[in-house]
Amino acid sequence: MLKRGHLFLIIRIAVSISAICILLFVMREEMGKIFSLIVNLKKTFFIVSFILFILISILVSLRFKLLLKVQDISLSLIEVTRLTFIGYFFNNFFPSSIGGDLAKGYYASKSTNKKLSSFTTVFVDRLIGITSLVFFMFTAIVFIKDARDDRIALSLAGVVIFLVSFMMVFLFNRDFARRFSFILKFLGPFKLNEKLKKIYESINSYKNYRRILLKAFLVSFLIQILIVLIFLMLGKSIDKNLQIGFKDLFWVVPLSAVISMLPSINGIGVREGAFVYFLRRIISPEVAFSISLLYLGLTIIISLIGGVIYISMKNHKTII
Repeated sequence: MLKRGHLFLIIRIAVSISAICILLFVMREEMGKIFSLIVNLKKTFFIVSFILFILISILVSLRFKLLLKVQDISLSLIEVTRLTFIGYFFNNFFPSSIGGDLAKGYYASKSTNKKLSSFTTVFVDRLIGITSLVFFMFTAIVFIKDARDDRIALSLAGVVIFLVSFMMVFLFNRDFARRFSFILKFLGPFKLNEKLKKIYESINSYKNYRRILLKAFLVSFLIQILIVLIFLMLGKSIDKNLQIGFKDLFWVVPLSAVISMLPSINGIGVREGAFVYFLRRIISPEVAFSISLLYLGLTIIISLIGGVIYISMKNHKTII
């Protein structure tokens, strides 16, 4: 009989493989063009994309370091950056980017002996990142007509905005959270209830550090802008005269990122499908697919750097 963890892994693999197969089937007549576009890419723009990704990684590390301060965990930016790259490496083996989060939390806790604080920081770090995505989506709905005209995009954005808003109020407003305290009765033994309360208290404590949260959000906002610029540069690497602008990617990239959080292996397949779908009225499917494949290639290259860091640090019996 399959264990629950094994079953979830099989589901994630199945989702990614199914999404890739559907994409390949739909794009089967365009595969020659796609191959030609990727082979003949303009390397300068791709290198710029790579540099932007490295810059994003440093900013992600800076955000994590800021949040660690709340828990009195002191790690250097270099140490946190190592964790970030190692996280990228582990993303290849787990759904969306949960693997990277678990790796960051695990190694941060090993070095500080603060397990709860480390994993709480990872959670808040992810929550702030998602909140910045929501801000982008809300802004797109208000100001960009194409985003409002796409019913699926509008519906998805609405659901995500509602869920994240609900979570933020729940986590940082005790009075609101108490209304759902009855749920604890259905979550098992007393010890589990106590652990959940400790986790909630640890997360809730961040509301007392508004300046740090604001800094972390501003860093996240900058990260999202740079991610959009990466896709813009990848588009230019396919065709420097490509008729796609920052405004188009401003809403497509966040929506694709949200969809890539569905159960899959590092978002592979679902992210590419979403990107092709949302850009179908702006650029040709083969170009959109090529851009998404280049981004996938970029993430794999970055994750391999993380793998090298992980192996080299592992050989020295330490990660940070």
